[in-house]
Amino acid sequence: MSILYQSDVGRAVKRDLIDYFAEIKNPSESSDVRKVTLGIAKALVQGYRESIQLPWLLGRFLCDHIWLNTLHLLDGEEGEVLTFKNYKRYLGQETSFQEARQILNSIMESWIRTFPKDNLSWRDIYVSAVNIPEETLKKVFDSTK
Repeated sequence: MSILYQSDVGRAVKRDLIDYFAEIKNPSESSDVRKVTLGIAKALVQGYRESIQLPWLLGRFLCDHIWLNTLHLLDGEEGEVLTFKNYKRYLGQETSFQEARQILNSIMESWIRTFPKDNLSWRDIYVSAVNIPEETLKKVFDSTK
C-alpha cells in the first residue's frame, strides 16, 4: 500500500474526516492495482490514546476489507471509515496462543514466498495479523526465536 495523498476536501469536510487516498498493489500480479479512500474520523485522531499508531490501525482496517473482499464499502460519500465506534476491533481480540502462532506462521510463509529477498518488519506483521492483540503477537513471535 502506498499513500498517494491526504485530503481535507469533499467527503472529508462533509463528514469531519481525514481522508487518505491510497494505492494498493497485488505483489504477485503487477496489473492488479486499485486506488482506495481510507478515512479516519477527526475526533478519533484528536482523542486517540492507545499505544498502537493510528496508521497501523488504518492498515489493519484496510487488510480486513481486503480479506473480506469488501473494499467497495470504503468508497463513496458514505464509505466506511475508522471511528471511535470501530477502532478497538483493530486493536485485536482475545486469541489463543496456538491460533496466533498459526496466523503468524502463515504471514511469514506468505511473505517469504512473495518477497523472498525483503525483510519482514514488525509493522508488516502487526498490520497483517488483523485480529491479534499486540501483546499476544509479541509472545508468539518471541517464542519462535
